Formats: sequence, structure tokens, C-alpha cells
Amino acid sequence: MQFQLATNPKTRHLLLIGAIFASAVLKALYALSRDVFESGPDANGYIPIAKGFSENNFFSPDIVGPPYYPSGYPFILSLLARIAPGNWFELSQLLQIGMFTLACYCFYYLLEHMFSWKIAGIATLIFSFNPAWAVVNSEAMYETLLVSFLIFSIYFLINPRKKFENYPIFTLTMSGALAGIAIAIHPRVLPLFLIIYFTFFFTRIKNVSKGLVLAGSTVLVPILFAMRNLYAKGEFTLMNSFWDGQSFNAFLTGCRSYGCAAERIVASPIGFLEQSFTSGIGFWSPHSGPLMKGTWYHNISVLSYLNGQGYNRVSIYLSLIFSIVIFLSWIYGTLLLHRQNRIYNALLFSLAGTIWLTDILVYGENRHRLVALIFMLPAHSVGILSLLKKFRFREGHKL
Repeated sequence: MQFQLATNPKTRHLLLIGAIFASAVLKALYALSRDVFESGPDANGYIPIAKGFSENNFFSPDIVGPPYYPSGYPFILSLLARIAPGNWFELSQLLQIGMFTLACYCFYYLLEHMFSWKIAGIATLIFSFNPAWAVVNSEAMYETLLVSFLIFSIYFLINPRKKFENYPIFTLTMSGALAGIAIAIHPRVLPLFLIIYFTFFFTRIKNVSKGLVLAGSTVLVPILFAMRNLYAKGEFTLMNSFWDGQSFNAFLTGCRSYGCAAERIVASPIGFLEQSFTSGIGFWSPHSGPLMKGTWYHNISVLSYLNGQGYNRVSIYLSLIFSIVIFLSWIYGTLLLHRQNRIYNALLFSLAGTIWLTDILVYGENRHRLVALIFMLPAHSVGILSLLKKFRFREGHKL
């Protein structure tokens, strides 16, 4: 009996919807069957901010939290808190699951347009059923909405299904507005959008006026939130916790300026390189188990179970194997994708590499690999396809 993937587009479409919907149902059952929303690593910051926005006007100085925390994510949650103050935790979980489900759907068509439906299918299945994301969707964590709006923005920019091909200004405006929301949720994605816009301006848009439309629509929402912080707290910024975040970096802890950081690096370049290497390795550590590194973990994993049952050494070895395999899979898949589409492959590699690089300079938290995963999954997927072809069960077996 031969294993053969569905080749009919309608069949693939139905299977895609069915799989994504099934993953959403499982996530909803998980989220609503236990108290996990408040267990997010930043829940003690975002939940009070959301309550503050729901009980005060947008520019109120009485809202405690911003601009230490960016306001985009809690403001979105505050809309639900206004509507249903007694059930907004559950509504927030369903919103996050729903947005992520739609993002998975868009994710598939983006990758199908970039590479192939096989790569897109495997990547989307991994993305939809990834246990780490299943937990994140249920907790008060900004990553779900950040990644969703990031995908939505790229979807409108690439326009893979060409539904709005007669309205290029509309698609550019939508892409920019969605990007602006993502930036307001967390400005760490700003370098990503600079890379994306630079790439698309020189490869696809090639029009100054349209480029200005894209840029203009992108800055509107971030400027609104920065103005809000200026009026309420006296700081024109989306967040001001950058140097506090550097406290996780043993080499730069205590620095409050780039001058201080530069002085330390010049004084001890070897120490800086050692810290950067440690951070770079930590970025690839598992989200659970004895070798996890970061402010967040999930316990839906074999590593967590083994560790809890006293098999600490086994869990450590498996964690090391996991980290090495994930890294090598990304590199191997990137080399394979280069043969299919150099521009898109270079773009995805640059985006994932940028996230890794910024983490190397800060802490190397594996939680941040969640966002990088959407840019790495195509490489992992083509690597899986390559291995399946090499180790197929029978001669004549086709994928």
C-alpha cells in the first residue's frame, strides 16, 4: 500500500480546514477546563493593565503598567473586559484561539505561495498542533496576538490568493495597519517589519507612493499608543523596559544606556562573547524539562514528564538531542529551500536570524523562539519531506 498525499486542491482545502478546526477545539477544551489564563509569565502585568483600560479612558494616567509594558495587547483584552467583566478571561482565551486558528489558515496559503502545498501542509500541521502554542493560546501572553497580526500583515502584503488584486492600495493599507497593531502589541517586531518592507519594496512594490502608503498606515497605531503614554506618563514611547530586561544578561546587568554597554564590551570583549554564546545556546533550549531557559514553560511534554518522574538525566540527554536536532533541521531545511525560492528563503532566514540575534544580545530566552518558529517551520518541513524521500518504506513510493 502506498502513502500518497492528497493532490486535489479542494480535498487539500477541506483537510486543511478540518485539521485546523480540530486543533482549535482541542485548545478550547484545554483552556476552558482549567485555570491557566493567569499563569502566563506576564499575566500579573497585563491583566491589571487590561482592567485599567476597561475602567478608565484611553489616555488616563491612572492606568498602572504602561509604558513599562507595551499597551497593545492589554488594550485589546480590555475591550472584552468592558463587554463581559465577569467572563472576560474565557472570552480572551477564545479570542486568542480564534485569531490563532485564522492565522494558521493564512499561514498555509502564504507558504503554499512561497514554496509548495506540501511544505505548507506540514508546516501548518506542526504550527496548529504544537503543544507549546496550545498552552500559549490559553494564557495571558502577548505572543498569540502578536504572531497572528504578524501573519495577517504579511498575508495582505503578499496577497497569495489574489482576492484583492484590483485594490493594491487597500491591501497595502491593511497590511500596514495590521503591522502597526503588531508593533503596538510588542515593538520587538519592528526590526522584522523593516526587513520585510525593505525586501518587498525592492522586489515587488517598486513604487514610492505605494511604499509611503504602507509606511504611513503602519505608524498610525504605534504613534497613537506612544502619544497615549506621552499624555499619561510623560514618555513618547511604546515601552521603556529595555534596560530592565537587560538584567537577565549577566554581562550587561545594571547598564541603563548604550554608552555603558559599549564600555563594558570594550573592557571585556571575551566576557561579552562568552555571554553571547551562552545566550545563543539558551535560545534553542526546550520549553520544558531540566534544561529549559526562560521566563515561561509548558508541561505538556515528555521532557517534563520524565523530569517529574525522577528521570532527570534521561530528560537532560533528550533535551540536548532536541536542541541540536531543531537547530540542525533549521539549517538543513534552509539550504534545501534555497533551491526553491531564494528570495523568500533569504527573507525567512533573515527574520528568524534577527530574532535569534536580538536574543543573543539580551538573554537567549526560549520563549522568544515561539515567534521565530513561524519563519523556521518551512525549513523544518522541507527537511521532513527530504528525509521521507530518503527513507521511504518501499521502492516506487511517492510523496
